[in-house]
Amino acid sequence: MFRSRVLLAALVIVCTGPLLAADPDVSADEVILRGAKIATDGPGLLEFFRQRMLVETDAAKMEALIEKLASGKFRERERATAELLRIGVPARPHLIKVQQHKDIEVRRRVEECLAILDRLSSPEVESAAVRVLRARRPAGTSAVLLAILPAVRDAGVEEEVQSALLDVGVKNGKADDELVKALRDRETSRRVAAVLVTGRSGSEPQREQVRQLLRNDPEMLVRLRAAQGLIAGKDVKAVAALLPLLTDAPLDLAVQTHDLLGAVSADKGPQRSLDANSRAKCREEWQAWWKDNEKKIDLARADVDLPWLNGNGRAIKAAMQFLDCILKGDGNGIKKLVDVPFHVGGVQVIDNRAMLEQLLGQINVAAKDTKMQFSAPRLLDARKFAAKARTDPAREFYKKVPLSELRVVYVVATHQGRAKGEPGAVLVRLRAGKALVIGLDQVSEEK
Repeated sequence: MFRSRVLLAALVIVCTGPLLAADPDVSADEVILRGAKIATDGPGLLEFFRQRMLVETDAAKMEALIEKLASGKFRERERATAELLRIGVPARPHLIKVQQHKDIEVRRRVEECLAILDRLSSPEVESAAVRVLRARRPAGTSAVLLAILPAVRDAGVEEEVQSALLDVGVKNGKADDELVKALRDRETSRRVAAVLVTGRSGSEPQREQVRQLLRNDPEMLVRLRAAQGLIAGKDVKAVAALLPLLTDAPLDLAVQTHDLLGAVSADKGPQRSLDANSRAKCREEWQAWWKDNEKKIDLARADVDLPWLNGNGRAIKAAMQFLDCILKGDGNGIKKLVDVPFHVGGVQVIDNRAMLEQLLGQINVAAKDTKMQFSAPRLLDARKFAAKARTDPAREFYKKVPLSELRVVYVVATHQGRAKGEPGAVLVRLRAGKALVIGLDQVSEEK
């Protein structure tokens, strides 16, 4: 029975149109905020985020408080702990920096503080607040969004902030003063957002400032994001400055660089995979490719928009590749496209990689050599889809995965041109530049 339900979930899948990330209807987000007792009007949301700002003048005070956690006096340690918790989310980056403090008492109290602060505001609430603020766009929105970035701890929330800045921080082909000022900010997270948005949509003089950071910024992450922004803005000259990151950047950023070059080349460039041992060879091959193709590249035709804007396309592509691998019996291809936790049709959530590969192998064998096809992919609203989960395993799964990173690819299985079975969904997670399949679900008309 279990296997038949798994096969049903795997073999009746199809997708549809644009994700509702840019949908001005934020009613679902307002429900989340009201449930967390957070105001949904413009001024109230600005105040919510101001409470999360990392205030520069408080830095020395917080460092002193952290040192008092090692005091020989119990009451002094208790007062310092209470004061750090009162400061709240803005204290979090300072606490993270001393997680490996030499004093065991400091480490213990820091971990306790972080655990409490993490419970105060979930990524789901913060993402909802960003989206509603984006819709309300009161005066001061750009400044507040940039100010909170150092205190943001979730990649999905950071992406929501960057997306909101692209919407509210650019007018008439020019980035606003707050974004331009952030290009020179000492905080990496603010420079990252500024180079992404300004590189893509700023004026030519503003984009020239981004080019300077692409060449000279001390942080490799800023260089990569500057290249992403400029290339999304169809600046082909940024590609050459991207190549050194293949060897010079940390491995995870080098992999993202490699993926971006693949998009620039429309996957017609060097095919060598990048890992710790192949970085030098990859760079050599891409430099040779660039020398031969620099004058031929047309970025207007390339899928090179900002990560969250081309993420929808990558999610659909990953879902269709996954289904194609199932039908072809390509077990190795399936392994490269999936990740855990993996949700199976409301029946089970698999956290063990070996168990997942064994299960998918069963689907693989059953599906091989069938005449079935999958077509017309589009995206459903992930938040609404998750809200209608009917089983406990499904509800628990959707709690674990940040919904800002989830794409629900709705698909229809066809056989000889006719729909076969009920529609289904491939669940794809976008994280760290990758799109990986993390589940299969059935779709009812209600969903």
